[in-house]
Amino acid sequence: MLGENNFKRVAAVKDNPNWLNLTTRENALYGREDEIRSPFARGYTRILHIIFLVELDGFIDIIDYM
Repeated sequence: MLGENNFKRVAAVKDNPNWLNLTTRENALYGREDEIRSPFARGYTRILHIIFLVELDGFIDIIDYM
């Protein structure tokens, strides 16, 4: 049976000796030299577009049934 501390040894927390390896990217995120948005703003915009596309996909499915 799983207990409260079963994954404590391998958890990705700051106390883990492998924390730096677990949280470091192998490659830099996409970016341009003339980019005016921060990485946060780019991520926020990406989330908004994903939400819109998911809703649009559901709407298109409804149209297909009509």
